[in-house]
Amino acid sequence: MKNAALLILLLPFLLQSCYSYKTINLGKTDLVEGKKYKVMQDNKLKKVSLVTTNDSIATFKNGKVQNQIPISELKDIKIRKFSVIKTIALIPMIYAIGTSVYLLSSLSNINKAGN
Repeated sequence: MKNAALLILLLPFLLQSCYSYKTINLGKTDLVEGKKYKVMQDNKLKKVSLVTTNDSIATFKNGKVQNQIPISELKDIKIRKFSVIKTIALIPMIYAIGTSVYLLSSLSNINKAGN
């Protein structure tokens, strides 16, 4: 039971992405076609890929659906960046968690055998 609870608590850490999203200022940064973004529109955050853009409208693809969104309606836009630090930290973290789970299960089995 302890192992299952531990795995449930640690699962979000294991499933973290090697990518980060950085907020960009549309006035200073151009949108790049083909890049992945998180877009806030109508109080909903969507992960999308940019298909095309012009001065007033951006066309985003979410799955197989393409949506044209006026740039003036975009409340927040974040670009996806590869995070070397998260990638490097992920491997030792997985080993540490795996070792901890193994040690806890071994201790649990020793305690059961001793009783």
